[in-house]
Amino acid sequence: MAIKVERMTGLIGRDSDIPKIRSSIIRRICVEGYDTSLPEFDVDAALRKHFASCGDVVHVYIPIEELDKPLNRFAFVYLRGKDAEEKALKLSGSKVEGKKTLVSKNKEKKIVGGWNLVVKAYPFHENYLDPELAPMRAQGQKNRRAMGVTVYDNSSCPVMVEEVKSMLKCLFPASGKIDADFDMPKSGGPLMIKCLLHLYGEDAVERALQLSGLEMRQRNVVVDIICGPPPPMIIG
Repeated sequence: MAIKVERMTGLIGRDSDIPKIRSSIIRRICVEGYDTSLPEFDVDAALRKHFASCGDVVHVYIPIEELDKPLNRFAFVYLRGKDAEEKALKLSGSKVEGKKTLVSKNKEKKIVGGWNLVVKAYPFHENYLDPELAPMRAQGQKNRRAMGVTVYDNSSCPVMVEEVKSMLKCLFPASGKIDADFDMPKSGGPLMIKCLLHLYGEDAVERALQLSGLEMRQRNVVVDIICGPPPPMIIG
């Protein structure tokens, strides 16, 4: 039986057959204080490591206007877990552990870390940073991110892989190929379907993160992780 999601037109629908978001289980914070001259890969990795003690670091987004220009002065870190946001806010003013690493194509070594970070809450409904982000939005839409998703099925109906893929394609229309594998339940728990998608554009990633925790016909869709950028090429 097909899942009726074809009439979904927005983040929250009005029809009983359209999935509704109970609550977002992912929280967004804004971070400043890192070295904007470093490659995105190194800052992304350092922020993921620094905030790992707060909960699951699902995604890090560092805006950039052009690939050959410095990073933006602030980044967004997306966390999940009990009191993850509160724990992250307590790290404001903390120092990121630093170490020398190879970061540029001429084999120059720089210190990644040693920064004092400023951490602020920036919920999904906030938009006061949008004017500053506007010049970088075009570059963000060129991003292609791999996203890990788990679908928890609590129904008693047989589940078909193609049915799950179709559901995810409706929820995440900016995705490319979808791979899915079943993980059999333990101790009577729900069936888990592990999926890998590729999203095109930072707007699509942001929307997916807001959809995490969505419940649809006895199924929950949870975004596990958005993979970070590839490491820079070291030439010479």
